[in-house]
Amino acid sequence: MTSSPQPRADSSHPGGEIDQDVQAAALKANKIAQLEAKIAAVQVQIEEVKAKKEKAYSQLKSPSTATQTVQNHIHLLHIYNQIRDIGTGLFGMIADNKGVQVKDVYGDFGLCVGD
Repeated sequence: MTSSPQPRADSSHPGGEIDQDVQAAALKANKIAQLEAKIAAVQVQIEEVKAKKEKAYSQLKSPSTATQTVQNHIHLLHIYNQIRDIGTGLFGMIADNKGVQVKDVYGDFGLCVGD
């Protein structure tokens, strides 16, 4: 077991031990103040993150957002189906002009009938 070194008195200056005690106390107080400032800054960051988390959760749980997402997907599917129908019609027209089956036109474009 090691013991902490005791502050030594400055023999050239009366009361040197007291000066060292005051200096050590000042250093300790300074360190405590720095740590308390860091703790306060971290607590502010924690509150900011909590606020961001709550905002994100409220947006995710919002029924209007879920409904809007589903409606948007349905809208996009309608657009896709319209484009696919137009493409299928064009393949049919090309097949009629060439006098071949539609599946042959798909093959000309490197596609399968299921594509």
